[in-house]
Amino acid sequence: MDKFFVFDDFFSEQQLNIMHDIINSNTWQWGHFSTSKDQRNIVSNPFWHMKLQNQSYFSVYFTNILKNVLEKHTEKKFVCDRVYANGQTYGQSGSFHIDDPADNAYTVLLYLTKLPKELQNISDGYTYFKIPSLKYDIAYPPVYNRVLMFPSNILHKGGDLNRFIKDIRITVAWKFKEKTDN
Repeated sequence: MDKFFVFDDFFSEQQLNIMHDIINSNTWQWGHFSTSKDQRNIVSNPFWHMKLQNQSYFSVYFTNILKNVLEKHTEKKFVCDRVYANGQTYGQSGSFHIDDPADNAYTVLLYLTKLPKELQNISDGYTYFKIPSLKYDIAYPPVYNRVLMFPSNILHKGGDLNRFIKDIRITVAWKFKEKTDN
């Protein structure tokens, strides 16, 4: 668990407003899956997806902020492979998957759904992790402006919000790989 990093209230209100403006002015695409095509014979639900690689605020500005924090905590250098947003409503829970089997890759998640504090523990929408050395799963609630950094080769999934929450669970994901000398 020492490779997990959790930061609450990470971005400023101004930065969050920029993110929301960009996401609200772009189009969601339906039909993204957590698993690859050859693994969809197991339970796998489609959900919403938005590419953000061509949005310089996400692919450069916010990426550099996160990269600096990741490098500080891991004492390694990284490059960002891609950045995108996932959107999930009730019934659109993801499937357990790994983002990258390599030991030198990190995933960074940002929760962008504003939920009232009194609903955070009953809203569902958790990100679940299966840690090989543990006999139980770890779950992080979708706290607004929380950043999770974790090794990409850990089995995880994004859960959907429950039926009483009339909102979309938005996470932005950055995929980092450790720099090599090549």
